[in-house]
Order: sequence, then structure tokens, then C-alpha cells
Amino acid sequence: NGGTVCYTGTSPGSTAVYHCGERYEASSESNLVTCQQSGLWNTSLECQQKTTPVLTIVIPIIVVAVVIVVVVVVMVVVLKRHKKTKSLDVEEMELEGIDSSAGTGSGA
Repeated sequence: NGGTVCYTGTSPGSTAVYHCGERYEASSESNLVTCQQSGLWNTSLECQQKTTPVLTIVIPIIVVAVVIVVVVVVMVVVLKRHKKTKSLDVEEMELEGIDSSAGTGSGA
């Protein structure tokens, strides 16, 4: 169940070390067991599939969401400035058109 056992023997006093696989973790704090006089190991060792903490999933999602919001805000600001600059250019052209037509009209 996700692990391997290395042991020195199966007689009383022998020890065994349980190594869990990459996506597994030991069910107890120690991965070492000792064979008792009864012939049974002093504790049972098992590897359980690691649980993924919610934060390891939620934090990247939050980071991506924040980046998207920042990009959208920057785009809106840039577009508004571009639109404002474009409308100022149009006003300048209109004013220049009025000035040049006024100048030509008064000379006639």
C-alpha cells in the first residue's frame, strides 16, 4: 500500500523500517518497528496517501485571479488614457481647422 519494508529478520528483537512512496506518508510518527517476543511487530505501519492541503490549491487560484484583475485594470486605464489622448488630438485638429479657415476667410 504505497511502501516498502526493509527488515533485519523476523525473530524477536529484529527491526523493520517502512519507507513510504512519493505520494504516501507513514500512518505513525516512526517508520521503525521491532519484533516482540510474541512474534508480532510492536506497531503496525502503513502508508497512507498524502492529503493535499486546501491552501496548496487555493493560493495559486487566488494569485492567478489577482493577476487577471491587475491586468484588466491596467488595460482599462491604458485604454481610457489612449481614448482621452485621441479625443484631445481631434479637438486640436478641429481648433486648427477653425483657425486656418478663419485666417483665410478674413483675407477675402
